[in-house]
Amino acid sequence: MDPETERHVRVCVCCALRLADAAMQAYWWERRGLLGRLVRLNNTQAVDELLTEIAREQRRDAA
Repeated sequence: MDPETERHVRVCVCCALRLADAAMQAYWWERRGLLGRLVRLNNTQAVDELLTEIAREQRRDAA
């Protein structure tokens, strides 16, 4: 993530809340195996995609 996007996310309440929501949803639980044990699945790619989208929106608004 570039420093400009990082600064924007820290300052912009809307983007900070979007990032917080994505981070909360980054870990999902799924039942697996014969005993149906809960396993935590890591989906941090969603957070990276959101940061990329925010950077793209920021560049579009600057143009």
